[in-house]
Amino acid sequence: MKRKQLILLSVLGLAAVGLVFYLLVGRKANSRQPAAGMADSAKVATPRAHIDTAADIRIIREYYTKAYGSPTNSVEERDKLDESHLTPLMAERSFADENDVYPFVRCEVVPLDFLKTLRVGHLHDNWYMVSWKNESEPGLEKIPVRMVTDRNGHRKIGYVTPAGLGTAASDTIFHAKVVPMQAHPKSAHEFVEAFYRSYFSTFVTIDDHAHDARLELMRHCVERKGLEHASRDLSLGTMLVNNMLQNLDITASGKPRYAVYSMPQEGWFCVRGTYPHLEVAHYVKVEKHGSRYVIVRCQSYPPAVVTDKDFYIYFWPDKQPSFGAGQNDMEAFLNKYLQYPEQALQAGKGASVNVVMLTDKDGSLLSTEAEGDLSDPFVAEALQLLDVMPKWLPASNDIGECVQSYVYGTLVFSAKGGNAAVKFIREYPKQR
Repeated sequence: MKRKQLILLSVLGLAAVGLVFYLLVGRKANSRQPAAGMADSAKVATPRAHIDTAADIRIIREYYTKAYGSPTNSVEERDKLDESHLTPLMAERSFADENDVYPFVRCEVVPLDFLKTLRVGHLHDNWYMVSWKNESEPGLEKIPVRMVTDRNGHRKIGYVTPAGLGTAASDTIFHAKVVPMQAHPKSAHEFVEAFYRSYFSTFVTIDDHAHDARLELMRHCVERKGLEHASRDLSLGTMLVNNMLQNLDITASGKPRYAVYSMPQEGWFCVRGTYPHLEVAHYVKVEKHGSRYVIVRCQSYPPAVVTDKDFYIYFWPDKQPSFGAGQNDMEAFLNKYLQYPEQALQAGKGASVNVVMLTDKDGSLLSTEAEGDLSDPFVAEALQLLDVMPKWLPASNDIGECVQSYVYGTLVFSAKGGNAAVKFIREYPKQR
């Protein structure tokens, strides 16, 4: 009997010790969990996903080897290679542009010894550097490449930088997702700004759905009759898109540098690169259909020009257009016809408005633009001044022929003590 009692007490003792141990361990474990209701707001550090850099390097090297080291590739083989190694957006960008420049190597002709000097190295995180020796340039050609994991879990080339950023390449130069179109723009100018902001973001992103988003944006914002022109003039490979991609602001997430100019023709706007890419321009006409704005026309030449065949611009003519007797003569004319906004005059308020003029072969102004919305009185006044402008001395080429050319500059409005003035500061795009 005593033996059975002793065994029973031993079992109970072990059970008690186990219970105490369970409670102690359970309390410590629970103390590491967030309190009830806090899990959604607590900032929990998540470990960075492991990156197999060796596997990524193999994928990049394999793509560049087959795409640029095998000139016998058929179209079908190249399409298959792009599909397996690139995201849809990069596959769209992989072929030569209208200037026969291959964007992934930034040259027209790939060197014969390309594979001999090809190197792929890891920069940081998902970034890699592709480099090789270009015979026509000193040093190595360097192209930063960003790898991504696509929607199916496959590692692919998701971004190849369009500009020479070198080791400064980082995720700050593109959008993680396509910028959505603004729901209810208040004016046609705001609509154009919102459209191009969203449109350009579909090229400057690692978003796997960028291509589909662009098609949806076009269907929603462009009138069906205008889709043919829009699809042609807004496609990758045109001067506008190519130059916008090369003119990225690396301090702002994937933001090409451009501005929207108003024009005197009703509904017309110009999307133009900022200095020094002033010559990069695109013209768009907007109408209001019911409660929404739509693009009804896209083209690469001003509305005053009948067809693109009549539009041959000398951006850097041998002789630039000039006004009368020069700068003083021009400012005297501007101040003679100045109608300063009344409220701004009383408040002593000034402003600077960037303007563009297209001089025809006879020196007349074929087209005028002012940066900003016409609801801004200074923008409206800038266009008014350009509208009464007399003929300029036309530009001419190297054989003395009069040619069409742009004049770029800034109208600076100032007011003090009830007196108003305006002056013109001219700018010249840098020849590339």
